[in-house]
Amino acid sequence: MKGGVVIQLVTLYVVALTLAMEAAGEPYIGKLAVAWVIQNRRTKYSRSLLDVVMDPYDFSCWNTSSPTRANLDQITDAQFAECLKAALGACFGMEPDPTDGAVFYMNVAAVLKTNGMLPPWWDIDGLASSEIKIGNHTFRRHR
Repeated sequence: MKGGVVIQLVTLYVVALTLAMEAAGEPYIGKLAVAWVIQNRRTKYSRSLLDVVMDPYDFSCWNTSSPTRANLDQITDAQFAECLKAALGACFGMEPDPTDGAVFYMNVAAVLKTNGMLPPWWDIDGLASSEIKIGNHTFRRHR
């Protein structure tokens, strides 16, 4: 991670907020896994962490229509502390990547319940043989 201390703190805070909205109900390993997806995308696509999490539609929690943004008002200090710990663990490589390099993830059951089918990119871009299930999320590396 590059930049001054303030930029790094803001970046880690935004990553932690992303984890809070995307994985607050997951066990710690699930939060860490989502944090590693963010870090893996940063590395793979040579982008900043902020660019990764704010990329339109990649982390739906930041979409204007996202219902999960309202959850930020209800997150506990303990949940946010876990999200921040996971962000630090992945962004600074202090904990191993439980996804083995995944850059995609989703809650397959929730997507099927909501949409009746998985999005095409899941099979087009995601490598099915790399699939790892952690908590309610399924993770895949890029083809």
